[in-house]
Amino acid sequence: MGNQLRTIRRIGLTWLATLSLAITVQAQTAEQLRQLENLTPAQRAAILEALDGEQQTSDPPLESPEVVGPRVINQKPYVSTATEEGRGISGISGLEAPAEAEVAGPELKPFGYDLFAGEPTTFAPATDIPIPVDYVIGPGDTIEVQLFGSENAQYNLVVTREGMLNFPELGPISVVGLTFSDLRQSIQQRVSEQMLGVSASISMGPLRSIRIFLLGDVYRPGSFTVSSLSTTTNALFVGGGINEIGSLRNVQLRRNGNLVSTLDLYDLLLRGDTSGDARLQPGDVIFIPPVGKRVGVDGEVRRPAIYELKSEHQVADVLELAGGILATAYPKASQIERINADRERTVIDVDLTSATGLSMPVNANDTIRIYSVAEKREDIVFLVGHVIRSGAFQWRTGMR
Repeated sequence: MGNQLRTIRRIGLTWLATLSLAITVQAQTAEQLRQLENLTPAQRAAILEALDGEQQTSDPPLESPEVVGPRVINQKPYVSTATEEGRGISGISGLEAPAEAEVAGPELKPFGYDLFAGEPTTFAPATDIPIPVDYVIGPGDTIEVQLFGSENAQYNLVVTREGMLNFPELGPISVVGLTFSDLRQSIQQRVSEQMLGVSASISMGPLRSIRIFLLGDVYRPGSFTVSSLSTTTNALFVGGGINEIGSLRNVQLRRNGNLVSTLDLYDLLLRGDTSGDARLQPGDVIFIPPVGKRVGVDGEVRRPAIYELKSEHQVADVLELAGGILATAYPKASQIERINADRERTVIDVDLTSATGLSMPVNANDTIRIYSVAEKREDIVFLVGHVIRSGAFQWRTGMR
């Protein structure tokens, strides 16, 4: 019996080896398949083992490189202290509420800084970005020119340091300062005028890289090499973003010592407006000053957070930043927690259903609290016990 089992097992292994080899060499010729059938079981097993080892030592599949990793916070963030009715922003003012008034609850966090939650793992310039028609040509850019018609040729021309494009058929052409649209139109016109019967197709090849500076309250200040298509926000992502002590509403782009533009990231975060995201030039400096006046909004609003103020001066302006009041809010009993001129904490009652309450001015480090409606129910009768449908029912006059 033992010999029969061993024989059956050997036949099964031989059949599996033959099947695996047949699948592996299914693209081979009929002569090679006949040679395979003439092999002994031991030879087939050796070939199968060699093929299995070759498959295990093959190159692993290509994976996309990780370009953004988890960010390591290297500065102590603001810590807000929750008070007896909700949450506070005492981490901003540096003053803490009494310990007996603290309750457990989520903390208010500065708005917008989670946009830079990841840390870049590579600083290589981007090369796969579509070229806009208003892109300005500069030294180091490559222009791809294809001639067709009575003459066929293809050139990859690099803009020299002097801003010239050395065209073999037309001679040097000054292109520095031209937009890509103007460059394409100019070269096509010169080719059609000076080369009879020839047309030109113009496209951009590899783009130049530029060096810019990130300074101020950024996560990773220093000098960076970015693509010539990069904008202010692209550079901020390369540098890891803005620290929580830096301003999101006063991102300054400086060129040759002069302030060129100011970017308000709230326009991007709240309204999707990228009109202020200027394109960078070599040697530009992006400077992040310290954060400005802040006000916290807590309670029954869509986005409870700590907001940096710029042109907002009234309660209504701050509520707009927070997305507005929820339907579960009771705006008549709202409050503003404030530190007065004597450095004492005080509370101001505000009726947010009135124009006077909405137009009340806000100060730095204020906390606007919007409380919810009471849990008490009115005009309700509860039915419990052994009934088919127990629960709450509307009360009406004369109900029995």
